[in-house]
Amino acid sequence: MKHLHFYFLVFIAAIAGGCTNPESTTYQETNYFDIVKLVQSQIDYLESNKATVNKEVWLDGQHETTQVKQVDWQKELTLFVETDLNKPVLRGSYQVEKSSNKTTYSAIEKNLEIQQVDVIRDGDQLKEVRIKLLEDNMLFTFEKNLVMTFDQASHLNSYKVEGLKKVIFLSPSNFTIEGSIAQIP
Repeated sequence: MKHLHFYFLVFIAAIAGGCTNPESTTYQETNYFDIVKLVQSQIDYLESNKATVNKEVWLDGQHETTQVKQVDWQKELTLFVETDLNKPVLRGSYQVEKSSNKTTYSAIEKNLEIQQVDVIRDGDQLKEVRIKLLEDNMLFTFEKNLVMTFDQASHLNSYKVEGLKKVIFLSPSNFTIEGSIAQIP
């Protein structure tokens, strides 16, 4: 099982390493929901309160459960931070649909990695953020679904990352990571 955990960490590090864009970290305006600001505020809250997490990981059918007491929240939530709709290059790239409790940002072009973001509220209270990512080319397809849920105080309650990677000539690989905020002293 320890080998599963090691390979999974290497797998996630490889995914996260290829997604950063240091040139797009400064903004003058935001056109869409500011996921980066939301996640950074949650990271600050979780770190200042020394929150722990109960984590479940599934990788190609194998399952592992653990409680993490010393969490590097910046690393833990890196995929969410990197899902930035407000990069200057993405300006005007999403169709926005609003209803009474849901705002959906849908990619206009199929080649964008961030395909869809749903922001779900109950009145003014944030309840859930859902993100669909897709990388697709001739060699591989990588689908990721990210979900963050929030409590009544709009603090992160849980998060989930599901992924499916299909590489040409290889068997598909899938994973799920679920984290529940376990303890805030």
